[in-house]
Amino acid sequence: MPYADPDSGGVRSRILFLHESPGPQASPGHGSRLISTDNDDPSAERFWRLSREAGLSRDGYISWNAVPWYVSATATNVNAKDADGQAALPCLHEFVTLLRELRVVVVMGSFAGLWWFRYLIGYPGSRVLPLLGAPHTSNSARISRPGFENDILVAMVKAKQVAWNHRP
Repeated sequence: MPYADPDSGGVRSRILFLHESPGPQASPGHGSRLISTDNDDPSAERFWRLSREAGLSRDGYISWNAVPWYVSATATNVNAKDADGQAALPCLHEFVTLLRELRVVVVMGSFAGLWWFRYLIGYPGSRVLPLLGAPHTSNSARISRPGFENDILVAMVKAKQVAWNHRP
């Protein structure tokens, strides 16, 4: 399982950007072993650029995945399956409980959104926080959803507003 970016906000993060699953650039054997905007791939570059445009400070947020492990056995990315999401729920719960200053969650894509809701249902004592949705930062999202970068940027700006104005 890749590690969270040590340059992120860590346990003091106010914003959680929840993605689907790590790509090859975060995987052991193929990449950095980090879920990081420093990874050498278009999705990470896009997230980095848009977070800068939104005025987000790296120490205010953390990125994680609904399925935190690499689901492909090769250097080619594959989509996580429902069985992966179900198996990952305890990991998501453990991760989120570490984020004591969390103020808002941004689900990046429909898979992350589905598993965030299943997490809330499956762990009734979990904190209910403001939730924003944005498209996934992948190239496939770019192809299927014109204007998706603006949607991501708007979600990032709103997350920043909520993170510094919301009290749980």
